[in-house]
This record gives sequence, structure tokens and C-alpha cells, in this order.
Amino acid sequence: MTYKDSNFNNVFWKFSLEFYARPKVASRLISLQDDLGVNINLVLCCFWSADRGFAVLTQQVISDLNAIVEDWNLLVVKPLRSARLGIKHMESDKYTKIREKIRGKAKDLELSAEQFEQMIIYDYLNTHTGSSVLSEQDKIEIAKSNLFSYLGFLKLNTRADSEMLDELLDSYRKFLQNSIK
Repeated sequence: MTYKDSNFNNVFWKFSLEFYARPKVASRLISLQDDLGVNINLVLCCFWSADRGFAVLTQQVISDLNAIVEDWNLLVVKPLRSARLGIKHMESDKYTKIREKIRGKAKDLELSAEQFEQMIIYDYLNTHTGSSVLSEQDKIEIAKSNLFSYLGFLKLNTRADSEMLDELLDSYRKFLQNSIK
């Protein structure tokens, strides 16, 4: 597959920034990441693909998406996150301003790595799936199916906090309602 540099700042990234900024979404996604080891970009993909009118993501598509981002996430994104969090949690009052400046640069680099990962997901989905116009309720149902399918792929569907997942789906419902206005 050939990736296009022009897809770096794509609609998936823009959707993710908007959805992530909604109340409780960031904290819920980070909890899923920290507690269960999910890839936030793939969770966001579950919502974005429904938003774009893609059909429910099959286990094969989820497996493919996981495979194409796995090395990048493991070898680049996670170490950058670890470095940023390591700087954040240092317990020294020395050189605080310099450490914060470095942490800010690490955060920027981590976000760029996340954005690159989303570009890979975006390119794959736009190459392998078609879209259609869906009702708000259909989008919610597809997002829910995608989310549970992804968690099932990771064998986490029984370990995920159902209240947290319901809150994410409710946030998505509100996001859709605000998008229509």
C-alpha cells in the first residue's frame, strides 16, 4: 500500500481532536489505554468510521488495522509517551522550567506520532471500505458494534467497564447531535 503525505492532516485527525475534546472522552479513553492496553487511535477509529458512514468493521479489518499500526505504536508512540510521562513524574525541584520545556516538546512529538498512526488508519480504511449516508442512530449502533468488535479482538470485551463504554457512546451521541446543528 502506498501512503500519501498529503493525508497527514486528514478528516480522521480532525474528528479525533473534536471528539477527544468533549467532556469525559479524554479521561475515558486514557483509562481504557492505561487499564486495558487499548490503542486509543483504534478506539477513535471505531467512532470515526461510523461517523463517515462505513459499514461495521469486520474482525478481519480490525485485525488488519491492528497489524499495520502495531509496530509503529509499540516502537514509537509508546516510548514517546513513556518519556513524556517520565519527565512529568520526576520528583525534583531542580531544573523544572527546562524539564517542562522538554516535556512539551516530547508531547508535541508524541502527538505527531499519533497523527501519523491515524494517517495509516485513514489511508487503509479509504482504500478498503466504502461509505454511505447513515442516520444518527445507525452511526451510534455501528460505533457500538465496532467498539465491541475491537475489544473482542483484544479479548477484553468482558474486562471493559460497561459504564465507561456507555459514557463514551453517550458522548458520541451528543457529538453527533452537536454536529447536526
